[in-house]
Amino acid sequence: MKRWLLALLFLGMMEPLAQAESLTAEIALFYMNDSGVRSLTDNNDEPYTLKTKTNYTFTALGFCYRMDWFCIGLKYLQGGVETRASNSTSSTSVTSTETFSGPGVTLGASVNEWVAHATFLIGGQKRVNDKVDNGFSSSTTGVKYPASSATLLDLGYGFQVGSVRVGPLLSVLHMDYKKRIYNGTTESLPSKESDDFIMPHFALWVDF
Repeated sequence: MKRWLLALLFLGMMEPLAQAESLTAEIALFYMNDSGVRSLTDNNDEPYTLKTKTNYTFTALGFCYRMDWFCIGLKYLQGGVETRASNSTSSTSVTSTETFSGPGVTLGASVNEWVAHATFLIGGQKRVNDKVDNGFSSSTTGVKYPASSATLLDLGYGFQVGSVRVGPLLSVLHMDYKKRIYNGTTESLPSKESDDFIMPHFALWVDF
């Protein structure tokens, strides 16, 4: 699949640039914050308060050569999910950070103000880092999950504002994993794992 995508991209880039109606650059941004407080009891029936806070941040940068309605190009995805948890009975806090990244080949359509893209990430990966901080010292562990397959689907609408287009972009990210790398050692997972995100972005398109 990866070789087929690279070959398709190469053939598309070999087309004379004069035949491309335009070159479109894109930047898409997504941010969301989620926090909560829960009242719980421990194994000794003692009450305590658990506080959590999660930040979601995703950015996509790309460009496409537009030939009539057809579009072919490249895109890079960078995203992260950071969750911090602490409770009222301990000074220890745990921060878990998941980062998603990878370049990809984009195929799609641009019709008037509408944009529909499918990006096949090549070399996509997830990194998971867990940090434990007790106020005096901290320790961090990390695991890498290379994606066996990863796709990003985009559907957006750009309103013309001067020389650029801005508007909403709905993105769906799916990544599958069959292996993980810990301390330099690659291990096969007991079963396939995956991540899915549905994200409403704010996007900006610039046509050249």
